[in-house]
Amino acid sequence: EKPEWRGYVCSGKYAQVFIRAKLPGNLLMTMVRDEYPEHPLTLRGPTTQGASGTQKYQPAVMLEKSYTIHWNGRAPEQIFIYPTNFNSGDWVRFGLCYPRGTIFRLSYQLEKRVPVATVYDEEVYPTSSLNAVEAGSGKLFYFEESTGLLFLKVRANYDRDG
Repeated sequence: EKPEWRGYVCSGKYAQVFIRAKLPGNLLMTMVRDEYPEHPLTLRGPTTQGASGTQKYQPAVMLEKSYTIHWNGRAPEQIFIYPTNFNSGDWVRFGLCYPRGTIFRLSYQLEKRVPVATVYDEEVYPTSSLNAVEAGSGKLFYFEESTGLLFLKVRANYDRDG
């Protein structure tokens, strides 16, 4: 027993997501695990090029859980979400806050790191229910107009290297 360590051991499977937000690039991101709304995590990422640039966040997430992401200002025009340390089949579901009436174009991409290049690009299609997103393979999204939440499932299709 080491009470001075102030550490905890949590059961479950964890990974990270790397999130890039563009236009504006100067926002605080608040992420809430939906089953614990009273414990939000607020992140300020490093920015490049100020408000017109990109902001980056890298929160740890518990796999097979649902999270809601809020912004402290106008929602970013572009968001890139990269699953990090996921194995094939691992997933998390996100609800991202956007104004009612927003029109979306989502794509699923595979990127090569060196040199950086997109090696696969597939459109992600809208569906009429959250249940379809939850049952799907990560290539559907649902925008709930009444709440302004864009729901998507981020799912890894390949095992990680290393």
